[in-house]
Amino acid sequence: MSGADSAQLRTRLSWILSGNYSESFSIDLAKYVIDETIKHSMSEGKPLPVMSIIGKLLEIARNEGKGKRDFSETAEILK
Repeated sequence: MSGADSAQLRTRLSWILSGNYSESFSIDLAKYVIDETIKHSMSEGKPLPVMSIIGKLLEIARNEGKGKRDFSETAEILK
């Protein structure tokens, strides 16, 4: 039990390791949330460079046809 332990890790890590993604939170939805967060942050004059990188990674995965069931399928492009 460390600071890195979370419900997200316990749920999605097994999906990533097995390559079997349950329908949960699609890349389209994740990308929408990221884009809206970046838009709001930029309107406040606070860029979020790490969030922008995550958004680009999600876009690459989506363009490769991944993440229709869950955004954690993005891990497939990092292999």
